[in-house]
Amino acid sequence: LTPDFLLPRAIAARPDLHPAEKLVYAAVWSTIGLDGLSIEPLRRICNALDLSDSKVRDALRRLTELGLLTPIKRPGYPSAWAVTPPLTG
Repeated sequence: LTPDFLLPRAIAARPDLHPAEKLVYAAVWSTIGLDGLSIEPLRRICNALDLSDSKVRDALRRLTELGLLTPIKRPGYPSAWAVTPPLTG
């Protein structure tokens, strides 16, 4: 995970999202694999963004509530994240 994240303009422009939520969305968005899922470990996201575990978990929870991310349970593995692309940007 590099500090060069992609943040769609439609997400950047949303006043209802906290800056940490935008950063977490960008980190997940930027690590989507060919299968359309991000399997980036939570610890790596925390380290790359210099955010606490609880701050990242709170952001993931809120982004899920807003329908921007969907956790995908994978038995025996950490959750993956499906990203709902923004409508524009």
